Amino acid sequence: MSNSNSINWFEMCESLAFLKRQVTPKKTYYYFRLAKPQIKMHEPYGTQSFYEEYQSLLNNLQKQQVQETVKNVDYNILTLGGLYSAFLKSEFYESLSESTKKAKISRFEPIVKDNENVLWTQINHHAINDKLEAVRIKASETGTSGGRNQRDKVRNDFNSLFKWAIKYVPECPDDFYNPCDKTEKIQKKKHQKMQRTWKQAELDAFLDFHKSGTMQHLSVLFLSEIGTASCDLVKIGKHNLVEDTPDQIVYHRQKSGVRANQRMSQRLLNEIAKTNKCEQVFIHTKKKQAFSNGKSYATSLRKWVLQAGLDSKLTAHGLRRYAAVTAAKFGATEYELMQMFGWTTTDEPVRYIREAKNLGFIGSSKILELKAKKEANKAEKEPVEYKELEKLSTKIKLGNNINHLSGIVVRSPDLPRKK
Repeated sequence: MSNSNSINWFEMCESLAFLKRQVTPKKTYYYFRLAKPQIKMHEPYGTQSFYEEYQSLLNNLQKQQVQETVKNVDYNILTLGGLYSAFLKSEFYESLSESTKKAKISRFEPIVKDNENVLWTQINHHAINDKLEAVRIKASETGTSGGRNQRDKVRNDFNSLFKWAIKYVPECPDDFYNPCDKTEKIQKKKHQKMQRTWKQAELDAFLDFHKSGTMQHLSVLFLSEIGTASCDLVKIGKHNLVEDTPDQIVYHRQKSGVRANQRMSQRLLNEIAKTNKCEQVFIHTKKKQAFSNGKSYATSLRKWVLQAGLDSKLTAHGLRRYAAVTAAKFGATEYELMQMFGWTTTDEPVRYIREAKNLGFIGSSKILELKAKKEANKAEKEPVEYKELEKLSTKIKLGNNINHLSGIVVRSPDLPRKK
């Protein structure tokens, strides 16, 4: 008797396309499932006798039906290489951004090339874990993307591939499970800390070191006032200005597609007119070209921060946090912050309002008190009357309008009502 390691299942059994597995708490059963009723396999799985029984059923018992069924079975899709080729032609893959497509191909192709004829329906979570560990070790040795980070990206790639196969590939067995469901979840880097907010003294020191008229000065001033993400900053230019109010800037966030808008100070407008030398964008390189992406700008900002003798932990996102806290300091409500920074829920703005309150800003304390009172009255189902001082609106991704208040006043119970 020879073991399963000496058998090439793909060549000898025509990829076991008609084998079905049923797992029970006590035992695992295998069936030949060419037609109804399916035929139970009696020999132990992985033995020579098991192969001979399967081959006998394939060649003799169901020969005529095999010939009819084989015409409808794409054996290429039963292999990992065939599944990968079909995935590249799918609508799901076409819907991805170009950068995501390139990233997936660069990670997928080396793995698929080495396992092109492997049956993807036979891949289990142990095999996936072994491959992910190999990816982590290789990435750690070369120093690209960090081993742990690269491993998690490959896991996500295979997870999306198997999910797509289960949903759209007709040849996928009914009892097939996504092996990535049993792999370790995405690991976060140890001791990872939230990017901290810039302090006013640090911002002033940076702007004093990098004088007015430099791109360093303009970009940090822009981020500290407008608070865009770095990926949005490198794409903002004159095309984002409103015609009737040239001091107003409108853009859609790359991350969520939400529309955000703010007004620029005269100081920032003067700095843009003084420094900007590119027609497409406000923030650009020395060669008057746009930064390739947000990471490219973040790398440059890190160098500028070190040149100014400041903490290397000061980042572009820290400036975005600074802008949000500053807005909350002057009493911006959560809905106004959503409009200004392009957030889709109130969770993020309330976080910055609380941060501003911890710094001792009175305006933020009043906002939180009103919010707590509204929530308490809502829980008690008692109507509370509010007076709208000023209405603003912002359009989000789906085109809906969010009406919010720039200030809210609660009617005192002692005041008489107007008739």
